[in-house]
Amino acid sequence: MAEKTETLMKSCTDATKRLEQDISGIESQMKALTGALSRLEAMDDGKDVKVLQVSMESVVTERTFTRGVFSRMDISIDRAQKAAKELAAKVKSKDFLNHFKDQKSLGAAKVTLKATEDAIADAVKAKSTGESAMMKLERKAEEQSARVVQLSKAATRGGDSGAKEVVEDLEAFVRDTVKSSSAALAKIVTVTQGKEKLLAALQNELKSKKTWTTAERDNRIDGANVQFKELEELQSQAQKLTGHVRNVLDKIPVGPVKGESTVKAALAKADAACNAFIKAQSVTEDRVLDVASAFRDIKSDLDIVATTDGNLNLDAERKKAMQTLEQYLTIAEHAPTWSQFEGSFETCKGWINEVAPWVKTPSLLGEKERARLGVIAKGLGDEQMQCDASFPGVVRTLKQAEAIAKRWKNVKEIQTAFKQIGTFVALRKKQYDAFKKAATGLEAALKKLGA
Repeated sequence: MAEKTETLMKSCTDATKRLEQDISGIESQMKALTGALSRLEAMDDGKDVKVLQVSMESVVTERTFTRGVFSRMDISIDRAQKAAKELAAKVKSKDFLNHFKDQKSLGAAKVTLKATEDAIADAVKAKSTGESAMMKLERKAEEQSARVVQLSKAATRGGDSGAKEVVEDLEAFVRDTVKSSSAALAKIVTVTQGKEKLLAALQNELKSKKTWTTAERDNRIDGANVQFKELEELQSQAQKLTGHVRNVLDKIPVGPVKGESTVKAALAKADAACNAFIKAQSVTEDRVLDVASAFRDIKSDLDIVATTDGNLNLDAERKKAMQTLEQYLTIAEHAPTWSQFEGSFETCKGWINEVAPWVKTPSLLGEKERARLGVIAKGLGDEQMQCDASFPGVVRTLKQAEAIAKRWKNVKEIQTAFKQIGTFVALRKKQYDAFKKAATGLEAALKKLGA
């Protein structure tokens, strides 16, 4: 029995070394990928296409290697967890002497187990942080790939963009841009799923753990803060994916040949793929936001956990909670970013009134009016992007305020502040909904006018 335990201890030691190597490998490979991307980004569009293509190939190679490192780490973590679980069972066994030669061997096993568990925790953290950073690099790689492909096509065509070429670009948009962006979105979902598991484990621990030391509590708070920041970055990356997809589609020169039947059919498919992606992105972003808000709530819950080696000053914690709500109230009432909803709505109404005569009498549309339609369409897109990016912050603030209010149900000043926040958030939502409704009507009018 003791020999089997020694073999298991060696397995744990080997697993710890592999995890340390994998962590180092991720750091090294991420630097290599970042370097390859930076070199390509530094090359302007006037660079020889062949040089750009070679640089892009280097990015693809480094990206493949980086993905491989993450895959290997998954395997290493799984092996280490299994070995640690087996060794932990022996160490904690009541008849541990059946598994160890003596007390000294048991002590060595505990040291080995602790080292393996620490290595697993470090690896999980490194993987989580690395995957978040990788999402950003993946998006940059896709943007550069789209740029190189467009420049390569332009060099081949010699500036000719007929119906056939536009159809090819639209098909490539669906086949490459939407597909690759969907893959990036799927990775964001995968990373979010991993964070949901970490969240569930932390929530369970908070419910079941009866006693906490200050070090344990502070460690969990730091971890929740890290997860919250990484989820905010994931949310930003998800938003940028939508911007990237829209940008690629908008740059395809459909205008001169949009009347061609083949172009119309290809454009309809491209629009459908784009809309489907945006819908999926919205669902994913909401999911990321929910998990981020939950980590913020957990952090707040941990802030008031009583520790065995420290005294909790409830009065100080109450005052801190009130200060936080006052900050949220200021944001909800005065934040310039959020007040843009009303401004965007008024601007949108002005545009609707401007295009209404043209919708009613299309014959009034001249060259000057069509140029104006293009300006309005671009302005509407910018307003939509800004409002859509800002609105999740409204939801987040309300959720965070609600979490504080739930913990201090019997404090009148906190409940009053929460109700005030709810009033302002409801106003912002009403303004946002009004803008979205007006924007939908304007989009329909612009489409009817061929903008």
